[in-house]
Amino acid sequence: MRRTAIPGIIIVIATGAILGAGQTPVPERGGGEPATPRVPGEQLLPLDERTRTFRIVEGDRAGERVTLTLRRAAENEVGDWVLTMTDLNVMHLRRTRAGAVEVLRLELPRENRAIDYQPAVRLIPASVVPQARVEVTGIARISNLETGEQVRSGRFSHQVDQVTRSRFNTQAGERVGYLVVVDHQVDLDLGQLQLSLEGGFVPGQGMVYRHMRYTIDKLFVFSETTRRTAVLAED
Repeated sequence: MRRTAIPGIIIVIATGAILGAGQTPVPERGGGEPATPRVPGEQLLPLDERTRTFRIVEGDRAGERVTLTLRRAAENEVGDWVLTMTDLNVMHLRRTRAGAVEVLRLELPRENRAIDYQPAVRLIPASVVPQARVEVTGIARISNLETGEQVRSGRFSHQVDQVTRSRFNTQAGERVGYLVVVDHQVDLDLGQLQLSLEGGFVPGQGMVYRHMRYTIDKLFVFSETTRRTAVLAED
């Protein structure tokens, strides 16, 4: 057993990972401990309409309360579901037939930017199993959120590189679930965009914890990083 200190979270088991398309899960056993249980991805983030309150406990806008809203997408919107965290970011989602949750479009209202992915990137795996990973590469198109005009494009690499059985200390009480770690990078002509996202999900309840690190590197000009950690405050 390994423990790692992260604000709002205690990692208690570090054996889970992702089942990729076409892979056969092989339970990992050792030291007399049972294998990490398989959990369908659709249980980690149930796609049903809901509203929850989070508090930002560290980083940019620390102390603020923000609202997470999950709703069905309108006819003129990308995807099937829209996950919004106040004015911080908007994710346009769809569920695959296998049960995974994918992001087709990410909107950053404060930066007035939208990123469309081809192909879609994985947010939640179809199933949690030991020793498997998900990685995808493709094209990211970045546009002005207000006008819709494309401002640049580049290749992206996206990886779900860890799913860990974890315990989350939220302001709404302690919750036991899974930490999903995502690393994301978009290479542009004169710079790079990097996004690291840690999401805490409880089966049947959805997200209860989120840590985000967003970095924009402009070649020979500057590097700007935004960090933010939020935990569930009210169901």
